Amino acid sequence: FSLGQPLPDSLESAIESLANVIIELVGDEPFVLVGFCLGGNIAYALGKYFEDANNSNLNGVVLIDTYRDYDALTELSIMDVIVDADKYEIDMH
Repeated sequence: FSLGQPLPDSLESAIESLANVIIELVGDEPFVLVGFCLGGNIAYALGKYFEDANNSNLNGVVLIDTYRDYDALTELSIMDVIVDADKYEIDMH
C-alpha cells in the first residue's frame, strides 16, 4: 500500500486488494504463490481466496519456513508444495 493510500479495514479487504494486484500483474498466465515466514500465511490466505474464486491460473502455494496448522492446510486443495527452508538448506539471505 502506498503512502497516502488508506489501509484496508479488514483482513478480507487486504487479501482482496492483494489478489487484485496479482491478477493485474499476471493477467491470464499461470502463477504460483510463495510465502516466507509470516508471508506464508498471506500466501495461504491468497491461495484460499483464489481457490474460492475458482481461479484456475493458480498452480500452487509454497510456504517456506512458515508456522503451519496442518488441519487448516488440508482444507486448501491446491496446496502442492510445502518447503521448510532449514530442512532443504535453502539460503534465504
